[in-house]
Amino acid sequence: MKVFIIGKISGLTYLESFEKFAMTEKYLLKIGVTEVFNPIREIDITLFEREYREYVSICISNLKTCDLLLLQNDWNEDPIGHEILIIAQKFQKHIRYDRPTDYRDIELMLRRAIRPE
Repeated sequence: MKVFIIGKISGLTYLESFEKFAMTEKYLLKIGVTEVFNPIREIDITLFEREYREYVSICISNLKTCDLLLLQNDWNEDPIGHEILIIAQKFQKHIRYDRPTDYRDIELMLRRAIRPE
């Protein structure tokens, strides 16, 4: 299963964003997610400060290959969050929020993928 993480980036430094997304990525890998699209890890610091549309384009191309969109608690504080959510809905992706109950749901999805009922 490949999970795409989205959350607030605008208004944060590269380091603040990196640390915030890395914590979520680490937990997802711990529960058994095999691949995580962490937008901060996938781009370098120069792109972080580049044109918004270029960043959105990178995110959309990666969203197409993901199974699930995980919305961090502050996802709605960033303009890209709304855009990515709408696109994920159009692609009919699973959508979960960054809450303990949703992590349990993701773990259940993983178990079913490994051992279909």
